[in-house]
Amino acid sequence: MKIFFQSRGISQDNGFRWLKNDEHLEEPSQELLKESVNFDSLIDSESYSIILKQKNQKLFLLITAMQAEERIDFMGRRIRNSVLWIAKREEEEKICSLLVQALENPKKFSQDIDQVVSLGGQYEFTVDFEKLNKLALVDFKRISESGSSEETCKFCRDSEVSRKELAENLRQEKFPQKENLLLLTTIKNELSLKEIAFWRALSKQVDPENWVAFTKKKPELETNATKISIISGILLLCIGLILSLLLNKTPQIPQPKQQTPNQPQEQILIPQQKPLKNSSITPLENSADLKLLETLETLESFKDEPITCSKAKEMNYWLSPCLWNLEKS
Repeated sequence: MKIFFQSRGISQDNGFRWLKNDEHLEEPSQELLKESVNFDSLIDSESYSIILKQKNQKLFLLITAMQAEERIDFMGRRIRNSVLWIAKREEEEKICSLLVQALENPKKFSQDIDQVVSLGGQYEFTVDFEKLNKLALVDFKRISESGSSEETCKFCRDSEVSRKELAENLRQEKFPQKENLLLLTTIKNELSLKEIAFWRALSKQVDPENWVAFTKKKPELETNATKISIISGILLLCIGLILSLLLNKTPQIPQPKQQTPNQPQEQILIPQQKPLKNSSITPLENSADLKLLETLETLESFKDEPITCSKAKEMNYWLSPCLWNLEKS
């Protein structure tokens, strides 16, 4: 079993640090990172709290903020001790023994933990890990050797009564096959407890004094993804049906109107143009038109010679300017 112990010295230079029962062990944060175990934001590390997780066939038990009996820091504050145990799955009874002690009598358990600490050393405190390990060997006998009969998650308000009920529950059955097993916290409300879904959880932030069972809801993202998939499927089906109808629909070509045998065929009359006699000019029908034509031909012959009124009179040209002059005279 791996054990990490956190405490501090009296002087300002020797703050909180972790000691380990094996010099070859990594720091607790690195050890948890390697095992992909996350304790972040579950508890207030300055308040008495408990976290139990299970992963990779190992059990991870963290108990924080157990007050020392006499040791105080340079500002007169009571020093707090925290311990992390990492055990194999077959060492479950040792972990249960520690849990039962921590739940039923937290004050005595904190005193027993503090007794393994002595003043002195490089960091102004030392830890007797052999003595600490014996705390897990306190007589513990499980009433039933069967597996957990109930894996439903439950939470309750943290109280002396609920802690003893949970300790009795641990005596009766083994841990279920869940990662999040047990939580005692001071900061999580009912909504948060349902979200993180520990097998058993106690919190000062919830009201129910009796155990409340619940089933964890699916994440919102997964629910939305399912809805989107269903809607997309329906849309694709509708598009397919519409395309199928359009492709199968034969366009209606208008048929020519059938003519009945008795119905006479309509004739289109084209007006015939009268032939012209040796001229490209349209035939004129009265003497006035002929007279005008002769005048135009004469003018065309004298296009390079100016025509005066006297000439026009001699040649019998009817030009209005000359007529105006005659009228004046």
